[in-house]
Amino acid sequence: MLQGAYRETITIDGRHNITVVGCGPNSLLMPPAENAGAAVLTIRNSSDIELRELGFEALEIHAIEIDGNNAAPVRHTAFERLDIRARDVAAVIGTGLRGFDMRRCDIDVLPLAASFADNPAIGRQPAVYLAGDDLLVEGCRIEVEVRVAIARRPPGGIEIARGAERARLEDNLVRGGLRRPIETRQIGSRADRLTNQRSKLAIVELSVKAAFVGQ
Repeated sequence: MLQGAYRETITIDGRHNITVVGCGPNSLLMPPAENAGAAVLTIRNSSDIELRELGFEALEIHAIEIDGNNAAPVRHTAFERLDIRARDVAAVIGTGLRGFDMRRCDIDVLPLAASFADNPAIGRQPAVYLAGDDLLVEGCRIEVEVRVAIARRPPGGIEIARGAERARLEDNLVRGGLRRPIETRQIGSRADRLTNQRSKLAIVELSVKAAFVGQ
């Protein structure tokens, strides 16, 4: 994808073995002014989709939605070196995942458009939400702007849905949001499946760092 700002929504549906490579943040995908839909880029009923070196700006909708389920999972999706600016809802939301890698991506979450009291429909989702099996988030930076009133500060962080199998979070910098940097409470007794020992140490370090930044 060449450099430029592309105001459109894209759906990859029923496709396989597709790689999209841009020129970094200069290949910028943004929603159109009207009828934006749920996400700038939606992937469903597909496999082996790879996105690399792209920029996204999605303040009111998801930057990327992977729309799978048990009946029609999305298999072997890979993101690398994506640069995403988000705000009111999750930047990346994926369900029905069967193999998902996100490496060396940067996500900046801006202050909410309004406070929770003024608009209770926004600011309820983490920066990244993943549901499925064989998940990897590695070497990513996810930061929330903290120089703003608490009422307009997004949750931020990464959330892995209940029942995830073989999920690994490693060497990520996650800070500034209202939630824990990496949310594991919904995993319950399956927390041991969420991550290897190295990642468990990283989660502790990130929690301390986020508490300090938020003060």
